[in-house]
Amino acid sequence: MAYDTSTWYLTFVPVVLAYLLSTMANMNLDGVRRNLGGAVRTRPDLRPVREAILFNKRCAWLYMALWGCFLICLVVSAQFTELTFRAAVGHLFAFGVLTLPGGLWTKSVETKFKAMTIDGADPELKKTFDRYLVAWKQWGFTIPE
Repeated sequence: MAYDTSTWYLTFVPVVLAYLLSTMANMNLDGVRRNLGGAVRTRPDLRPVREAILFNKRCAWLYMALWGCFLICLVVSAQFTELTFRAAVGHLFAFGVLTLPGGLWTKSVETKFKAMTIDGADPELKKTFDRYLVAWKQWGFTIPE
């Protein structure tokens, strides 16, 4: 697998954009968790939880679009420039290796967010929070109230 250093930007730009997306999503999730003290206590606490999950889902969609654009750029570059197939595979490998720490960081932030406790007396809080977590795993841009 050869990495063509003359086309470093084909990997660098998507990696920077991927880290920007993951940083925004992670800071948002962690900020909401910290503001709530790691626990949902009242019904109004569910609103920022829902908004953070929606923002995270949108960032995930943007990341998938970035990945698709990255692949298209590699294919077009391999087709119409001197970039070889092996070099394109090298760029894919470099992207995967360079974004792995960001993905692991995102996973840990999401795990902490999902582990927030429900301290309120209202039994609907737990049901609503669990419904948000289920909707987070599903395709789409919305989460039902």
